[in-house]
Amino acid sequence: MPFLQLKTGIEIIVGAEGRLYIEVPGETYLSLSKPSIGLLEILKDGVSGQELFNRFGVLEVSSEGKRLADLLEILQDYSLLNLSPNDERLRRRQKVHTTLGLDFFKRIPIRNAHFLARFGQSASDVPRVYLWVCICVLAVATFFACANVSPPAAPPQVQQLLVIAPLLLLQLAIHEAFHAFAMGYFGLPVTDVGIGLMFYVIPTGYVDRSAAVLLPSRADRALVSAAGPAVDLVALTVVGATREFSNEPWVALWTWLQIFQLGALAVNLNPLSRSDGYYMLEALTGHTNLRTHALRLIFHDITRIPPPNYLVGVSKQRHFAYYLYVVSILLYAAFSFTLVITAVLYASG
Repeated sequence: MPFLQLKTGIEIIVGAEGRLYIEVPGETYLSLSKPSIGLLEILKDGVSGQELFNRFGVLEVSSEGKRLADLLEILQDYSLLNLSPNDERLRRRQKVHTTLGLDFFKRIPIRNAHFLARFGQSASDVPRVYLWVCICVLAVATFFACANVSPPAAPPQVQQLLVIAPLLLLQLAIHEAFHAFAMGYFGLPVTDVGIGLMFYVIPTGYVDRSAAVLLPSRADRALVSAAGPAVDLVALTVVGATREFSNEPWVALWTWLQIFQLGALAVNLNPLSRSDGYYMLEALTGHTNLRTHALRLIFHDITRIPPPNYLVGVSKQRHFAYYLYVVSILLYAAFSFTLVITAVLYASG
């Protein structure tokens, strides 16, 4: 086996829930288990592969040896070892993450957009509790603004859609900007901002918020994800108020805009895909990689294939929570499918 050594300049960072992380190339963070710290200490000085297995007292063909080999492959593929990443394995790993993570998303970065965090830094003196109170007030206001929304008698006309589309794109841009503001508010870097294509077709935006894992408070991490939906709540309330004081044909236009806004908000708060709702759920429950861990755990339970190292020794409470999460996303998917079918039947008359 080759000689293995950890690259220089790699530091272990304490982040959310006291978890340990390593910053990896691309300015994302790799979560570490406590047993892996001993491995990193050995790798700092360098060791041959066979000697490493001997030190841990495991055989390569044993389940413990395979878990150790898996961890070494992860370190290699994240360019943390002296070995070059295995391109074929990296593509395979990325394919698995894309499938399990539902990460069917094309990213188009925007250069020099990192300045957005500076706006958040200017508001860093505002107490966090005020921000949460504002979001709660907005949620109540949105409920009353949308309580009596019902689809107009006729489907949206082309002229209405030509007005609605740019307004939704503007709302989306402000939504993503507020995520960046929230990162700056907590003094975190914004490393990647851009335009995205969900399922490679639907236009959207994105802000890399991976550094939020360093925030120790669950509420603070959730606030970073809630900043975007707060913009959506403001937009829904404003459009609802505008609708109340408008006459036809404007009432129909604002009503359809609200319906599209509500649909976008429901999609964005879903607990399944990489959405604000999912990241808020992760933050508030203190779980990381919730969806991937839950799906992989159930997969290994069903197939009886030995699970990866990070799923070994999962407590009964967390095991139950993973199953509960999967049941919740199945119910959400069924509810969403019903809504889509209802909308299609309505549109077809």
